[in-house]
Amino acid sequence: MLDLWNFRGKQKLIGQGIYKINQVTRDDIGDFEDEPNDKGLSRIQRQWLQVNGIPEAYNHGGYYFDSAYTAKEISRWRFPYHFIDFETSAVALPFYQGMRPYESVAFQFSHHIMEADGSVRHPGQFLRVQPGQFPNYAFARQLKRQLANDEGSVFMWSHHENTILSTILRQLEDNPDVANDLDELSRFITTLIKGGDRAMVDLCTMAEKMYFHPGTKGSNSIKKVLPSILKVSGELRRTYSQPVYGVAGGIRA
Repeated sequence: MLDLWNFRGKQKLIGQGIYKINQVTRDDIGDFEDEPNDKGLSRIQRQWLQVNGIPEAYNHGGYYFDSAYTAKEISRWRFPYHFIDFETSAVALPFYQGMRPYESVAFQFSHHIMEADGSVRHPGQFLRVQPGQFPNYAFARQLKRQLANDEGSVFMWSHHENTILSTILRQLEDNPDVANDLDELSRFITTLIKGGDRAMVDLCTMAEKMYFHPGTKGSNSIKKVLPSILKVSGELRRTYSQPVYGVAGGIRA
């Protein structure tokens, strides 16, 4: 029962002697609609999938998949697709003068592009390794160079990238003299963060709403979701069992 995803009544049920998922009832979970709506699965509906299994109408061979919700979301995306991933640090004793404890330092990102034909390429990245140089503004400039050439959709997994860009935006606003391209960088970041004209698509939230595999135990971590998808997709297993990354012509999704 401790594996029940995002369930806030665990302690209450333990107090009642309920320790296993198969002991949990619908009344324990709470009231919910049997069918997902156009917003995808609710939190309680996902929990009930863990308890009661996958309904036949949504069972695609051992996993839940809401194709209607997925198609609706994909219809909003624009090619080329940009997939970004940030590496950051937040330490108690700041590396740089004027920083707060646990304030974020963004020192690396990776960037992949998927074209409309399904081809994938790695157009660039960023890594600041020079000692003593605050990397956040150079990080934002390089991200702008790589993303500002088109209006393609930008994707993240969970909210980390949004949090980091929001932090860099605040840092620019708090220190307006540190960047001569302050207005340009601020406008660019504002378009990508939540509420922006090109706000990043959170694939973790999308997976939470439209996909469930029992092997994830309710988790939406990419470390759980990706292996579960590989288990059910023969095409992905065939593709990525080959040395495809970096070969001529790129890789195909």
